[in-house]
Amino acid sequence: MRVLNNCNNIFHYRFHKNFLITITAIVCFIFMLISIAGTANGESIDSPQLEEPIILIKPAQSADKAEEIENSNDKIPQDSSAVSTQSDETLTQVKKHKEINSQKENETNSGSFELNINTLENLDPDSIGVRSQGRGKISYNLWNGAKRELVDELLSKLPKVVKSQATRSLAKKILMAPGMAPVGSNIKGEFLKNRIVILSKLEEYDAALDLLRSAPGIENYELAAKLSALQSFKEYDLPTSCDLSKDWNNQTSDPFWRKTKIFCTALEGNIEAAVVSADLMRETLNDLDPFLQVFLDTMAGGDNKDIGPVDNANPFQIAMLKAAGLAPPISLLESRSPSVLHAFIESGEITLNTKLQIAERAAEMGLISSKTLGSLYRNVEFTSEQLANSSSEILSLDKSLARALLYQVILQKKAPVAHGIAIAKALKFSMKTGYFHGTSRILLPQIQMIEPKPLFSWFAPSAIRSLLAVGEIQAAKEWYSMILTQIVLSPENASIAIDLWPLIQIADPEQKLDQDMLKEWWSAQQAGAFFEDASALLSILSSLGHKIENNYWFELLSYPTIVSKIQPSTAASTLLKEFESQQRIGEVALLGILIIDADDINNMQLETTLPVIKAFLNVGLKDEARSLALKVALKQGF
Repeated sequence: MRVLNNCNNIFHYRFHKNFLITITAIVCFIFMLISIAGTANGESIDSPQLEEPIILIKPAQSADKAEEIENSNDKIPQDSSAVSTQSDETLTQVKKHKEINSQKENETNSGSFELNINTLENLDPDSIGVRSQGRGKISYNLWNGAKRELVDELLSKLPKVVKSQATRSLAKKILMAPGMAPVGSNIKGEFLKNRIVILSKLEEYDAALDLLRSAPGIENYELAAKLSALQSFKEYDLPTSCDLSKDWNNQTSDPFWRKTKIFCTALEGNIEAAVVSADLMRETLNDLDPFLQVFLDTMAGGDNKDIGPVDNANPFQIAMLKAAGLAPPISLLESRSPSVLHAFIESGEITLNTKLQIAERAAEMGLISSKTLGSLYRNVEFTSEQLANSSSEILSLDKSLARALLYQVILQKKAPVAHGIAIAKALKFSMKTGYFHGTSRILLPQIQMIEPKPLFSWFAPSAIRSLLAVGEIQAAKEWYSMILTQIVLSPENASIAIDLWPLIQIADPEQKLDQDMLKEWWSAQQAGAFFEDASALLSILSSLGHKIENNYWFELLSYPTIVSKIQPSTAASTLLKEFESQQRIGEVALLGILIIDADDINNMQLETTLPVIKAFLNVGLKDEARSLALKVALKQGF
């Protein structure tokens, strides 16, 4: 068609000599013949050549023998021949191999080609994963250049250090992502099973099941059953857990199934048989789970409720306590286990203040919703005097109770201006007391009730900071745009725009650095806090890849050139730089998580997080880099 159009244009051009017209017609006719001939052979002048056939990963040269892997408290079993008699209900919990649907080529006016794809049965199971939806997908090369021994060491530390929703989400994404396994594993499926173990220790049982089901050639029915049972215990779905226990108790020697069978026998009312089985298990293994012992004593009418000092508990152990009507032991108060946190929140044997503290911790980790936390806040009883004098009352209350009081005050305010003032007060208090992100999440619906209009210009700083804290970037930009339109009407709005500019710039690392606004912000800083604020901003912008002109750095040389700050260890810093330079995405993510959450006690020190922001950005974890940079900037007071 393009050739015909060219000819048409040529023939309609106003030539005055017939000789040129004739020559042009002959040339066009020749081009048309060439085009027709090319189409007949399946070629096109405008179409690019077909790409090379797609070839999926070839299976790793590895032995078939599998090793035992461990759950959070018990060993997760390997395949055995006894599994073949498994019931249909359990079999449905394990994904069948997906069939590859053949694709038929449309051969009309085109040649056919062969798509060379290995069958799923031949794929290396260690490379299998489940792709996350939406933005922020992990590169398939995340383990490129990684050494298995080091990766295993980093993975083993995750369950003990993950303390926030952001790091938990990143850890889950890394564990679920597909990609060539690190070098060093010679047992087929070993790396896959290790990832499943870590997910189970994080109590991400559904995710672990998804990962197991996605792997061709790995038919570990008992492992699937155990993960399903733990998920059911986590949800306190005892009938499902006990059905699985009955199916598997006689097919394996794993103590996990023996303990669940004893528990379920007691639940059915046969206490004597359960106690006999427990005594036999104690004699055989020379040990008995203290949670099971206390459960049986309670069910038998005893008063032994002393579990002893423990530092963690799995969903099965928590389910036993709940079935016996017992609260978790006080030694678990500092635990970050999802099951333990939920048990304390539901417990009636701890103080209200302690329950709120645990609920806030769970919300910060993304383990309970903001709606649930809000419900707990609403259920706190305050006097009318406390509600009327909240500004003075919060000074004498525990921080969690104070936040609950301020939340109830917000719900009472119906007039838009009064509503906004109450929100701003609550956000300011949470910023001072270290729970700004959590408060921002719970107040998001309230903030969204106020439209970004000039009438509420005074509310813009609170709204923008809070919206950015919870990732509502576009909504924050709408508030900022409103402020920009009001600059000519009020010097105060101009000051707000300059003060908030660093956050808006940091929120979008793809955006080119606004040198004019940087200059305006620099000039507007007060002498007292200039060095700290200026150093922090330049450092954050530099970690996000922005080029800072030397004159800014030169000006800071008039301040102390040596400062004492908390920072990552030499070992962590050295390895992070090496992983970053070699684009070892998985190891950068894992080490970054360890550094970030190890700094939790110091509440996001700038020097600790800057290397992680830079490394995340340079290996392609842009969303994580931006989120971390915003969190640090807000912590610095921007």
